[in-house]
Amino acid sequence: MNKRIFTHSKTSFYMLIALAFALLLHACSPSDLYHDTRKIPNAIWPMGYKTTFEFTFADSLKPVDVFVDIRNYEDYPYANLYLFLDTEFPDGRRFRDTLECLLATPEGKWLGRKNGSVRESRFLIKRNVILPRKGTYHFIFEQGMREAHLRGIPEIGLKISPAGQSQNTSR
Repeated sequence: MNKRIFTHSKTSFYMLIALAFALLLHACSPSDLYHDTRKIPNAIWPMGYKTTFEFTFADSLKPVDVFVDIRNYEDYPYANLYLFLDTEFPDGRRFRDTLECLLATPEGKWLGRKNGSVRESRFLIKRNVILPRKGTYHFIFEQGMREAHLRGIPEIGLKISPAGQSQNTSR
């Protein structure tokens, strides 16, 4: 009986050490400055429907990398996704960009990481960019596929990391 208690205590000790080591590794990894996702209701993205991310930035001297995360169902009818991205600066200025996210090869093979019937892809949209002002930025995404109701995109995300410290596309 005592031997069993000792073995259980020894196992608990090793699990505690493993947990502490995992926390230490996580603490040493670069942390995101911002990472959030938004659901597209019923995975049907109406033309004109805008998804907004709000990010407050305090250090205008450090360069960042900006990523968009796309989740698509495997029955999504296209190999790509066009997005309009409006970036609104703290002083009210706006900049519009058009992005193309390749979700499948020309042969029809889905890219990105598979998670059930969903594919998850990450795309670098701005590398080593300096956000020129401290304050709140708005990143506003709109589908640009010329479809009144685009089906098959359940979620979109935005990730901002210190420059050079995060993985690139199609995780």
